[in-house]
Amino acid sequence: MRNLRRPSLAVATLTIALLLEAGSAPARAALGGPFAGLDVVKLVLTTPGVARDASLSTEKSVWVNVEAQKSGGFIRGDQATSGLTIDGDWLLAVPLDTGKPTGAYVALVYRSTGGAPDYVAAVDSKRGFLRVAVRDGHLFVTAPLFSKRDPPCCPSAEVVERMLYSPGTSGLIVVTTQRVNLSKPPPPPPSPGARP
Repeated sequence: MRNLRRPSLAVATLTIALLLEAGSAPARAALGGPFAGLDVVKLVLTTPGVARDASLSTEKSVWVNVEAQKSGGFIRGDQATSGLTIDGDWLLAVPLDTGKPTGAYVALVYRSTGGAPDYVAAVDSKRGFLRVAVRDGHLFVTAPLFSKRDPPCCPSAEVVERMLYSPGTSGLIVVTTQRVNLSKPPPPPPSPGARP
């Protein structure tokens, strides 16, 4: 009689090894339009005014410095975001993460009308915690607002700028600016059957 457990043990071992290998691979953002399948790291490294810093880069993470910006960061292709704007432009935003609790101070923005991407601008936050997202036809840039009493970890408010690409300016224009108070929790949703 043959021992059937060995082949199943080998299959289980192979499955675990493949899962571990896949788990160590860097995550990729699901980019759309002309940015689908794009090598974000290569794009950033070929951007004018962006330079790789070999002293801070590692085997798996590339640190870049951006001309005219105080802070650089690791290229976070897994956090890149892209989308179609209301003007028909495709935008891509790539955050540069410091690897510290304050996260990104800078994000690089690119534009495409279907062809190769063009560098548009760098957006930044002087205090870190920068978030970028391309959604609802716009680029949203969110940065913290600290009051004098806020601890360094916890801003009491944030500013959300809704932006678009504009060929007649330096690249991006602010369409709206909204201040969001973070110190007050949002009101609870109404309970079923409750009257407004």
